[in-house]
Amino acid sequence: MTSEEKKIFDGVLFCPGDPELVALKLKSHNLSQEYSNTREDETERRAQLLKEIVGKLGENVRVQGPVFFH
Repeated sequence: MTSEEKKIFDGVLFCPGDPELVALKLKSHNLSQEYSNTREDETERRAQLLKEIVGKLGENVRVQGPVFFH
C-alpha cells in the first residue's frame, strides 16, 4: 500500500495526482470496463475480474453489471 493509499484509508487529505494512485485508478477503471463488457453467462471471467478489482470475494458473490470502481 502506498503512503497516499494509506491516507485515503485513514480518512485524511491525500494527493489524487500521485503517480501510483493514478496508475491504480486507471487499472481499476479498465477492469471495471472489461467487467461491464462481459456477458452475464461468462461467470468464470467475471469472477476473475472481480477478484482482481476487489481482492477477495465471499461465496456465491454475484455482481450485476455495468459496474464502476474508482
